[in-house]
Amino acid sequence: QPVRILPVPPVRRSAAGLESDAGAISAVTFSPTDHHFATGDVNGNVVLWDGRTRKPLRSFRSHQGLVKRVKFSDDGTWLASAGDDASIALHDVRAMEMITPVLKGHTATITGLAFSPDSKTLASGSYDGRTMLWNVASRQLVLTLKGHVGTSFGAVFSRDGTFMATCGSDAKVRLWPAATLEEADAAAKTKSQ
Repeated sequence: QPVRILPVPPVRRSAAGLESDAGAISAVTFSPTDHHFATGDVNGNVVLWDGRTRKPLRSFRSHQGLVKRVKFSDDGTWLASAGDDASIALHDVRAMEMITPVLKGHTATITGLAFSPDSKTLASGSYDGRTMLWNVASRQLVLTLKGHVGTSFGAVFSRDGTFMATCGSDAKVRLWPAATLEEADAAAKTKSQ
């Protein structure tokens, strides 16, 4: 029997763009849980948008200078941003507010952000060559990994949260067993005693 080919309905594409009055957009990310997305610009602003209406919901002055990365947590409750100012800003998406103070520990531009699957840990990579793990709830640095010569471009967690991978300018990918926050906190407390 001959195969019947059905016509594919045309796809409607929207050319309507979104513009920032504050400057060029340097970062963008979608929420994994709803219709929100976020942008960062060259002047340090982070904007949370409604993807359905294409209207800004809230704007934050999160950084001094260019926003390099924006990233939602897997559960959609947190938005992290990082910039040339070597700081990380955490934003509570439900309350639509920026949590202060910003996270500081890196000494150069932050190049990557990743949340663990349970949204309790945030990893950051930087031109300073370090990958840092932060406890999101307490906003405390819990572990610093020095696995790359040169820049640590970024990190990603496995879906089950058992491993984290980092990549760097040394042309290497490093696999790290992902310690739980409790293990990292305990290790940090043991070192300080």
